[in-house]
Amino acid sequence: MTARSMVPVQTLTPEQQLQAAALVRQAVPPYYQSLSDAAADRLIANEFGAPGTELEHCRAIVDGDRVAAILCTYPMGELAERQYNSFQLVGRTLEREQFAGFAMNLRQLRGGFPEIAGDGTYLAFITIAEAARGSGLAETVLQEAIAEAGTDPLSLTVRIDNGRARSFYDKHGFEEVAAGGSYAFLRRTAGGTR
Repeated sequence: MTARSMVPVQTLTPEQQLQAAALVRQAVPPYYQSLSDAAADRLIANEFGAPGTELEHCRAIVDGDRVAAILCTYPMGELAERQYNSFQLVGRTLEREQFAGFAMNLRQLRGGFPEIAGDGTYLAFITIAEAARGSGLAETVLQEAIAEAGTDPLSLTVRIDNGRARSFYDKHGFEEVAAGGSYAFLRRTAGGTR
């Protein structure tokens, strides 16, 4: 069995970066539905490591030559600015027609999000490759995010209809603090207390 390692996504090979991008795309398919999978993966890979964006500090768990998981976190106070910067990067990257479709889709999705506010750490992405699901890797990755948050709250958004993820987060001390449309905002305080 090959040992797994956690590395910054921007240090991956180009092929592994596309694997990582596909994991991000699969975690939030509504965001990228106006683009082909290949176009979405190139767009996401372009954002890895881009200063001030949501995907600037993503880490990948690599198992052999395959990307098994992605973890992206940043300070909660940077949420709005990072989302804005990510959107601006998309605007500079896509062709005009692609960007118009992406922006219209995003506008519709934003109506399905609750108000998000607070301090601590924001868990933007945690996604596990299908081949690694059920292996305990999600637990390992979440524990990394919890350790990173330290004594600060750890927050995230999750689709309301994603029962598996909601149960997983509930088991780890997250509670719903807001909901709107298709998404819920969850928060975990230090020690998992509510």
